[in-house]
Amino acid sequence: MSPAPLSPQQRAFVYSRIAHIAVLIAYAGTGKSYTLKQFVLKRPDKKFIYFVYNKSMRVDGERAFKAMREQVYVTTFHGLAYRALISPNPILRRKTDTKEIPPLRPHALVEYANPGDEQPLREMFAWGLHEVLITFFNSESTLEGFISDNCAFSELIKKYESFSFLSLDRICASFRQVWKRIWEDPNFPMPHDAYLKQFQLNRPWFGDYDFVIVDEEQDISPVMLSLILNGGKESKTIFCGDPYQSIYSFRGAVGGSLGHLIANYDPQVFYLSISFRCPPKIARLANRVLMMAGATEEFVGAGNPASTTSQRAYIARTNAGLFDFLVENLDKKIFFVGGIASYDFQNMRDILSLVGKKHEWIKNDFIASFAGIAELRKYAENSRDVGLLAAIGTVFKHIENNIPQILKALKEASTTNVVNADLVVSTSHRSKGLEWENVTLLEDFPFPFKEDMDEAQKMEELRLLYVAITRSKSSIILPDNIQDLLS
Repeated sequence: MSPAPLSPQQRAFVYSRIAHIAVLIAYAGTGKSYTLKQFVLKRPDKKFIYFVYNKSMRVDGERAFKAMREQVYVTTFHGLAYRALISPNPILRRKTDTKEIPPLRPHALVEYANPGDEQPLREMFAWGLHEVLITFFNSESTLEGFISDNCAFSELIKKYESFSFLSLDRICASFRQVWKRIWEDPNFPMPHDAYLKQFQLNRPWFGDYDFVIVDEEQDISPVMLSLILNGGKESKTIFCGDPYQSIYSFRGAVGGSLGHLIANYDPQVFYLSISFRCPPKIARLANRVLMMAGATEEFVGAGNPASTTSQRAYIARTNAGLFDFLVENLDKKIFFVGGIASYDFQNMRDILSLVGKKHEWIKNDFIASFAGIAELRKYAENSRDVGLLAAIGTVFKHIENNIPQILKALKEASTTNVVNADLVVSTSHRSKGLEWENVTLLEDFPFPFKEDMDEAQKMEELRLLYVAITRSKSSIILPDNIQDLLS
């Protein structure tokens, strides 16, 4: 079978001469993966290292480039770091095996808190220290640079300031001790992001490759971006992604990194804006969201709107919003994208236990660190945690309905066979990269915006909405609050 003809936009990229750095901005469903493969095929004498964001993308990439595996090395950032730092060292291998040593959770850091503090305060200190560590792992900074840059701490301290426990000096001292212990104590956990950070600090280089390709660039963290910019100086580098599908800021993703690259590195810029997935009517809705999010390039729908199935995918903003919907559909066969275990419905059971002050029943260490539901709600409001606020609201909404029994019924209703499912359900985050003919968005997307939302949070919510809308290949049903927003 001959390859599909390239669109003018695809041809412009595939046949281009990359001088040093290029940026390929590819909207949803525009054939980015196919375009990248054609780019490689046109350069059979060149070697490529192809960075992808997660394991499933690596599997897909290895499958796509199977015939060119001598030419294209597909890897995740963590995978490359693991092979360089962890694989040769038996002790470090043991530390990263969570079956032997549990992952680094906040409760493992309680010992660093002030011994004179009451236990709830010590646990909150541990949570704050844990968040500082995660921020460092995802940063581009050196250890000393991170500590001297008080801005890195100020936002976290502001987040916890109402608890009056997060001392900068104590956090700095504990932070140094934990980073040292991660590498020296064989029985202390080593997070995967910790060895990626050390790999970046070692400043590896990719001079053996003619091209470095970074896929889903909008999802990478500063540590990953720094690793590429410092390690690929002798290679030609292509950053591919869609800035309006940047929805992982909570994992440290640099949502504006494509814009940062364009503003500071004078790259060649290419667009793929014609979607072969979305028909024109879906593209018009997506365009309204994109314009609100600041896009300047029009999203064009060229997909076929014909539908061949009545099955429908339901996309929620939060696990709690999905739970609300599923309570009314326990008589259906339900397919959970990513599996039912990945939806953290256990958190609602834990919140219910916190309401009843039964801490011994709580499995989530973070929830257990609060004395009562009022403290947890206060934290959720101060940190503007949409998911946690939704979970608390859902628990109180269903508190008389035997939540443990509902969770049991949900487990019994779930099926792993999508063909036989009456409903396909997902959150917006989990839906990314997937597509269905018929899509319904649920009512828990936070529109209209709440008054206390800052601009960054509003943009993140618009991007989540864009991702959800562009999963549709044929039809979409929107709740009233989203219709009001788009009208």
